[in-house]
Amino acid sequence: MILEFLEEMVGRRIILTNGFVKKTDKTPPREIDKAKRYRADFQQREED
Repeated sequence: MILEFLEEMVGRRIILTNGFVKKTDKTPPREIDKAKRYRADFQQREED
């Protein structure tokens, strides 16, 4: 599974944050948290 988000601040881009092998139907909370941290880091860098 690959987690991503759509970035529309400058143009239109799809940013892939992280990927992992999904072994159950539920997405592990730590993978969701990791993707959210990566997104926040990306957005902070774009603002600078």
